[in-house]
Amino acid sequence: MQAALLSAALVPRCQALPTRPVHTVRPVRTRHALVAMRTDPVVVTSASIVINAPIGRLFTAYANLSRMTEWSPLLETVVFDRESGESDWALWVPRSLLFLARAAGVARPAVTWRAQIVQERPPALLQWRSLSGIENAGSAEFEEVSSGGVNMTLCLRYPLPGGVRVLVESQLVQNFVQRTMRGTMVRFAEVMVMEREAGEQQQLSASCAPGARGAGGSSDGRARADGNPAPLPL
Repeated sequence: MQAALLSAALVPRCQALPTRPVHTVRPVRTRHALVAMRTDPVVVTSASIVINAPIGRLFTAYANLSRMTEWSPLLETVVFDRESGESDWALWVPRSLLFLARAAGVARPAVTWRAQIVQERPPALLQWRSLSGIENAGSAEFEEVSSGGVNMTLCLRYPLPGGVRVLVESQLVQNFVQRTMRGTMVRFAEVMVMEREAGEQQQLSASCAPGARGAGGSSDGRARADGNPAPLPL
């Protein structure tokens, strides 16, 4: 997501399980579509990934926008107010894109924006739009699949002024967007799988703890009516 926004800002504006894959990344797709009442084309960038983790865990983690920096290396900060659903974002700009920005006549792009969650339908859908700064809107959808994993699809939309369309559509910028978007989604998948495995390990450890051996404290779980452990058979 942040890579696509970064390209727009060039203008003033797991560990794998032994038998099952952690994730499968589908190709990033980029297309242009005209939106009513706009003269500039809108760029739509989307990608999908299958993650082997519970759908509720995935949605909760992604909807907690303050965690975005954990899997998005280009994000400097994300300040999220859960009560209002508003958030402030700031991106780090790589040197290669700064060079392109200067070539396009932009001294230093301001890659910041304020956004708001406009629809939240756990655990299936999260939608947002910008309120100020870089204009953008997007969604994250989660759907359980027959293989036992969850298909996560990210979609980002942002306007592209015609004067810089050639620049943003350049092979360098598009390769950067696709590489970064894939990397971000893979990192999210890895973090989610590691958290799932850590939770399973904690549950296993708790079930094996001495205090979890059964009623009355007997090793075989038996207890007498007076509350004392029943004697073990000889």
